[in-house]
Amino acid sequence: MYYHDHQSVMVLITEQISKFMGIQLKNQEQHRVVVSLCLEKFVKKFGVVVNVNLLLLRRWIRMKYLSIFFLLFSSLSLASSPKCDAPTSWAPNMAYVYLLNNKVLTADKVEHDKTIVSQIASEQIANDIYRQVHHVIFTLKSGESIEVITSNEASSEECSLGSVDVFLISNKFSDRSA
Repeated sequence: MYYHDHQSVMVLITEQISKFMGIQLKNQEQHRVVVSLCLEKFVKKFGVVVNVNLLLLRRWIRMKYLSIFFLLFSSLSLASSPKCDAPTSWAPNMAYVYLLNNKVLTADKVEHDKTIVSQIASEQIANDIYRQVHHVIFTLKSGESIEVITSNEASSEECSLGSVDVFLISNKFSDRSA
């Protein structure tokens, strides 16, 4: 589907958003605010600045659409970090290779289907480049587990932008009663 002008694309986007949110946009002013708010996060990613008219934003808030505004931005911010926390992703695989090479574990003793990966942190360090930290637990056939922390860089297109730093957890202290 090809559109000849940006106005028809904006109308299509606002129609889809209003259907999804279950709201009626009554005039062109509301259409402009919705498009500006929805696309601002994505457009900034590519270095273009979207100007939002503050007067329109004040009217939008007065019209009791503040909850929709926050809902929209909270969902967009959650979607920005790349999803690289699968057991078959780059960081857990490199951690496994490092542990094999340093003779911490052997391939025949690991139950790969029980490997657990959880993302601890993700920080944007450049345009579409994120530093991610994962907690990886390799379960051995004996029932023991080997835990590591990995740190690597990823993008929305690729989980393997560089090397992976692997930190072996030798002791874990916790007080569950606190």
